[in-house]
Amino acid sequence: MRTAAFAELTGPDGVEVLERPDPDPDAGEAVVNVEACSINRHDLWILQGDSAMVDASDLPFVSGLDVAGTVRAVGDGVTGVEPGDRVVLCPNETCGTCRFCREGPENLCENFSLYHGGLAERALVAADRLVSLP
Repeated sequence: MRTAAFAELTGPDGVEVLERPDPDPDAGEAVVNVEACSINRHDLWILQGDSAMVDASDLPFVSGLDVAGTVRAVGDGVTGVEPGDRVVLCPNETCGTCRFCREGPENLCENFSLYHGGLAERALVAADRLVSLP
């Protein structure tokens, strides 16, 4: 599959189209055919080298937080979405164990990370982060 990968953290000239293997979902995961992915401010910070979440050791890096598409495949144990469903991705990956995850609000998770990988033809995601569209 094709990806728009950040090969260098130098701005727009650091983006390259690279081929990567198609992902296969493990338990709890889904593969989404990406139909739309926007570039947001966080993606630009990464591309300019201004994000503490990504450095040169992570390159080439496929960013893309804001993803919409169609579920292509699901792993074992996935409920709530199935192949063919139209979905958007909630990019916050939460730990599920800190006080905010247990009691709310989950968006304040003490151990959160952000999903990246939407600047590709297909994205491998935690299925519980998908929201079905009508």
